[in-house]
Amino acid sequence: MPTLQRAIFRQQALQYAIQRREKDILPRLVAPRAFLLLWLILVFIVMAGFLAWNISLPITRAEPGVILSNQTTEQAQALFFLSPDQLGLIHNGQSVQIQVGTSSVIFLQKITQIVPQVLSPEQIRQQYGLDASAGLLVQQPSIVAIIKLTGNISAQQYACSLIRVQIKVGTQRTISLIPFIGTFFGANNVR
Repeated sequence: MPTLQRAIFRQQALQYAIQRREKDILPRLVAPRAFLLLWLILVFIVMAGFLAWNISLPITRAEPGVILSNQTTEQAQALFFLSPDQLGLIHNGQSVQIQVGTSSVIFLQKITQIVPQVLSPEQIRQQYGLDASAGLLVQQPSIVAIIKLTGNISAQQYACSLIRVQIKVGTQRTISLIPFIGTFFGANNVR
């Protein structure tokens, strides 16, 4: 009798085994949920970098000053004193915050006049009639900026009061505050 050669494996099983060997098998390093979480973290980092690049913070300076009462008009005015190199950083009409003494009283006002010439401390004391305590504010040649105080500011109540004037002199990007990275991005002056 003739012997029939029978295959031990079915044809379909052989094809399936061959196809499995040919497939690329990638190792499963992370679970799908962790992979999604890593993408979300990457998107968050990119968005934070974008915001840090585009958001600007103000650079302010605090300068000393004094409130004087104008005898003829009965109106209070504030004088504050700047070093000569700061003349280009301020201008008429610029908003400032005035803090009276160490109190929490703060006024928002605008600069009305800037005396462009540099005056010695003695010239400032004589020209504006500063008394002993206010005269000590000026210890070097300075530029005088004048603010006519408007609103409900009493000249009699605040006359001869020492003040601190906060002036915005520029801006800087938020990214410049990050250690190591910030050294590459300095402050940007805005006038």
